[in-house]
Amino acid sequence: MHNAIATCITVTSLSFAALSGIGTVSKYAQGDAIYGYATRSTPVHPGEVVTIEWHLTKLVDCPGEFSRVWIGPNGFRVVESQRHSSIPMSPSEQIYRIPTEIPTLAPIGNLELYIEGEYDCASGVRYYSIGPVNLIVEE
Repeated sequence: MHNAIATCITVTSLSFAALSGIGTVSKYAQGDAIYGYATRSTPVHPGEVVTIEWHLTKLVDCPGEFSRVWIGPNGFRVVESQRHSSIPMSPSEQIYRIPTEIPTLAPIGNLELYIEGEYDCASGVRYYSIGPVNLIVEE
């Protein structure tokens, strides 16, 4: 009797694991909705507005949102509120010069900027993360 119950539990657990794995595979097998990079070679200062040149390719024509995520030394992490994404679809790389305010509490040293967001497409939500842009914060 115990063997039958154990077998039933094992089969049920494996079934749920398989279904979960299928969802994960389909989520990541869709490919990138948007990808690209940006670099900055000159130092920045807390509270300063700098123009960051992004080289982006957006492969979907779906509405979306994004947030800037800042990561620095000593556990510094700031996630800005989500904003509407207005980058149009383009099968080739486009250059966008985007004014960006460095967080006023950014610590001196290395600071990484990521853009994280999602596009709400008919095939499902497409999540993305672009970056890091490596910045050097000076006083």
